[in-house]
Amino acid sequence: LAALPDGEGAKHNAIRDRAAEFMDEASLLFLPKTFPYAGPDGAWEIVQGLEVDVSAALRSNLSLETGIALLDSEYTDYIAGVLVPLTIPPYGSGPLAGGLDVRGRSLLRSPDRAAQVGVRYERRLVRGGRIPVSVNYSYKDDYYFDFSAAASTEWLRQAAYGVLNARVAYVSVSDD
Repeated sequence: LAALPDGEGAKHNAIRDRAAEFMDEASLLFLPKTFPYAGPDGAWEIVQGLEVDVSAALRSNLSLETGIALLDSEYTDYIAGVLVPLTIPPYGSGPLAGGLDVRGRSLLRSPDRAAQVGVRYERRLVRGGRIPVSVNYSYKDDYYFDFSAAASTEWLRQAAYGVLNARVAYVSVSDD
């Protein structure tokens, strides 16, 4: 979490925001067909979304940062090479004949929503030094690591999750 400028002449009660809207349609190249489980040598995808970040210096020693990302992604033309579990010996997995048509599915490792918020507070000590304290929370929506052709491979999905992080430190006068 980066705080807005502080110290002599710093502007307090300042707000800085950033936003980006984007849309991309592209052809993606993957592994060559000579690779044992690769699909075709390319795919078409569309990605569009919005990202907004806001930073606020609430006081000389207190700042807030927050952001959100909304993403809509999909494969528009792609037959993926996937492995499926083998239920007879030798077990393990084998390629799905003809591949898996993933048109309309979200891009791999692309959560639809992500957000973060963080607060930073810094206390200056009378005899010098300071104690910075920060608390941050981030969230990611669910997404897939790889394509799933069978219900038994649903474990390839990452469930939505959040991470809370807190930090308290001491910075001596000599480190300033």
